[in-house]
Amino acid sequence: MLISSIFITSFLALHVVAEPEMYAHPRPDPFTKWIFWKVQPTLIYYLLTEPNSYVDWTNKIDQFLQEYTQQNCDNTTIQSTDQKSCNVDLSSFGPCTKENHYGYNRGAPCIFLTLEKVENWVPEFYDDVNDLPDGMPNSTVDYIKTQSSEELSLNHIWVSCEGDSAFDVENVGAIEFFPAPYFGNQFFPYKNQQNYLSPVVAVQLKRPILGVVLNVRCNAWAKNIHHNKEKRIGTIVTPVRVLLLSNTDKELFEEILKMESRLIARRGTNIWKLHEKYVVTPILTSNLKQLLTNIDKLDVELLQKICAILDINAIEVRGAREILPDKAGKDPSFILRGLYRHPSLLVHNCLANSFMTIDADFNVKLYAGQNVQNGDVVSYNYAQLLLGTKERRSQLEKLKNFICNCKRCMDPSELGTFIGSVQCPACQQGLCSFMESRIWICENCNEIADTKKVETLLDEAKQSLSSLNEDLYEIQQWIDKYSTLLNSKHWIVLDAKQILAGLLKVQCGNDKSAPMKMLKKKLELYDEIVPIIKTLRPGLSKMLGIALYEHHLSITQVAQKNFDAGNITEEILLEQLLRAEAILKDSISNLVFEHKTTPEGQLCKHALVNLKDLRALIEQVKAMEKKKQETVSVKKTVQVRQKGKKSKNIQKK
Repeated sequence: MLISSIFITSFLALHVVAEPEMYAHPRPDPFTKWIFWKVQPTLIYYLLTEPNSYVDWTNKIDQFLQEYTQQNCDNTTIQSTDQKSCNVDLSSFGPCTKENHYGYNRGAPCIFLTLEKVENWVPEFYDDVNDLPDGMPNSTVDYIKTQSSEELSLNHIWVSCEGDSAFDVENVGAIEFFPAPYFGNQFFPYKNQQNYLSPVVAVQLKRPILGVVLNVRCNAWAKNIHHNKEKRIGTIVTPVRVLLLSNTDKELFEEILKMESRLIARRGTNIWKLHEKYVVTPILTSNLKQLLTNIDKLDVELLQKICAILDINAIEVRGAREILPDKAGKDPSFILRGLYRHPSLLVHNCLANSFMTIDADFNVKLYAGQNVQNGDVVSYNYAQLLLGTKERRSQLEKLKNFICNCKRCMDPSELGTFIGSVQCPACQQGLCSFMESRIWICENCNEIADTKKVETLLDEAKQSLSSLNEDLYEIQQWIDKYSTLLNSKHWIVLDAKQILAGLLKVQCGNDKSAPMKMLKKKLELYDEIVPIIKTLRPGLSKMLGIALYEHHLSITQVAQKNFDAGNITEEILLEQLLRAEAILKDSISNLVFEHKTTPEGQLCKHALVNLKDLRALIEQVKAMEKKKQETVSVKKTVQVRQKGKKSKNIQKK
């Protein structure tokens, strides 16, 4: 059994608790063990738009796979012997390859599962479709039945991965296995053979929802692999803690129960059924009631309400608690979800007027992101900023159980950005926007587009983007194509542009020898991205702060490169550097409230250093320009004097 917690912009935490034990790769460097039900967390954190932040993890996968070589083995019989062992075909992992950066660059990360080496252990297979275990996920059962109907071998250790809680199931998205969702029988038994390597299954999360913590549970299935149902207790720990507050802090318990639950909207939904299976039934069939002396009625309604409150009101928290110090003695950042009294009262608005920061002790601070007048409603944005209205509403409906009707959501053009609109197939001039009536209408010719065709186009765009290699030319070709089919500001196209900007950042770096073409392209991308963020997120925000930081770098690099090549004067260079300075100051204003332990806080620290260096450079250029002006002035004076002498000579003659 393996549990992976995933946060993408992006974050992965892998917990391994299997028999025989199953491991997930990439794995972090050795760290102090934290024992909790014998669970050892593995934490992987990276920012989707920062290639340097995930390269350590892809390098670890490279190192892990380096041992594996190609050797073909028949899947029909157990073939590992005392002398010979079967190895893994690295070409069988589909998109989970080094060339594709194992999907980390596109927010579709691959995790590689292996089994622990247990000497002389021989698996007892689930090889009868009529004799499958109750806890096996439906997707795995369906796959086995398909294998059976096609008369393929069922002699495998089946592998399943699914969202751990109801919340996770709703938001983890599609999961794909390579080469297939099982460990082949040819790898067993392990008899300490020379060069034996454990079998590997690659698992790719195709499109997990961004910006929330997700837990994925993976199991290996054989008759002699025993799943301890008590290990799923992690799913019910927080609801139980809330219930126990009725004994220790009745006032706080009652306050939590007053939080928004939207229970009526959730009743009978998939998430309701999942909570019933994994939380409600286990609690009601336990003896917990005996401990809850201050609760009159422990029933389905109360438990579903608590689950709903946690799903809807918990917010992402990230701090640097000393829980798992790494070998360097530093504290890793944790991304969790926390329930807070006052933040839970904030209403959602896609054009929110506030933002939160969280310090190392998980204390939340709320700041006004723009001017808030007396009597204004303080709001917070729980959705992803750079998504179209259709996608944001769907996200909010899943996560928070409501449909947003804010100013942005009610405007088909999304404040003139058209971030969710597609090219009109009828007039080829206007853009079709998603309307409140759930249809697509062109703002130019008023034609109604075929909803099915639009959805197919969007699915095709997302799928093709996720399959791209990290090739600048290939990504630019994709952008050119879908800027026409969708529009140049469509959120999927913006995804691609952010990926391209990240790649250009890595390739250009601070290297003065970087090609001007690349530097100009990077600047062009941020010239497009920054105004869209400013429109959709008025006021202060960390996303804007990060984009502005990269924007100032691009302006500075292009200006210096042009000046060194003699393409611009000191005057124009100074003008560009002053522009970069203003943008960098704006970036710092957006990031200065972030705690120093967060990536944004660290970026703010770098920005302050850059500002000092940039101002020094500006002073140098000013001095150069002043010296040049003085030189020009001296030349003019000399010329005037020379003319005066010539005039006197003429008069004398």
